[in-house]
Amino acid sequence: MSEPITLAGVEHQPALLLIPIRLRLRTAYVAADGSADDLIAVCGAVLGQALPGTLGESPSAQRRALRADAVDYGERVVDALLSRGVNVGEILEVGSAVLLESLRQLPQDDEIEEAAGNAPAREENSTEHISGSG
Repeated sequence: MSEPITLAGVEHQPALLLIPIRLRLRTAYVAADGSADDLIAVCGAVLGQALPGTLGESPSAQRRALRADAVDYGERVVDALLSRGVNVGEILEVGSAVLLESLRQLPQDDEIEEAAGNAPAREENSTEHISGSG
């Protein structure tokens, strides 16, 4: 994500979310459906990955925490953000927007195939006529 994000009136330049992290966060986001607490935590996890300085831990330690339990990791990020004046509405709104934008940037299957040189052969317009003898 290249666009800055604003939390509690402060603009931040988010880090690029690694593709496996994006997919893990998408899975956690979908699994949180129906649970407001889990959804807030997952949005916190998204923001923790986009703004790795939030917890004061190394990015690799944060990725391990996310892999172990996205909701638990996200709750720690939410606590840190709340203590900095970010409100829950912002966490939900901005976290969802960051995740959605990062998922939009994922390459599509046909782009992956084409980049790998495995794109299906394109059909050529056939003007061949079949004639019968008569």
